[in-house]
Amino acid sequence: MTSERDPRARPGRPWSAPVPLAPGPDSTLDLDVEQLVPGGSGLCRDVDGIVFVPKTAVGDRVRVTITGKRGGVREARVLEL
Repeated sequence: MTSERDPRARPGRPWSAPVPLAPGPDSTLDLDVEQLVPGGSGLCRDVDGIVFVPKTAVGDRVRVTITGKRGGVREARVLEL
């Protein structure tokens, strides 16, 4: 039996898919992109922690909706740029 490793997994840390979150009344946020992380997503912060937003650039002001959570980091989708 051959065991294939997910290419997204890091040594010592198994890869896990984001847990989808149901949209709620507080799921829309206005955030500023502070920096880019490996993989190309923008890193934003709010009072609840870090949010990764794909297809953004440093300095962008975005309105997003939270789509999931992986570990302690939330992931979001852009609604407005």
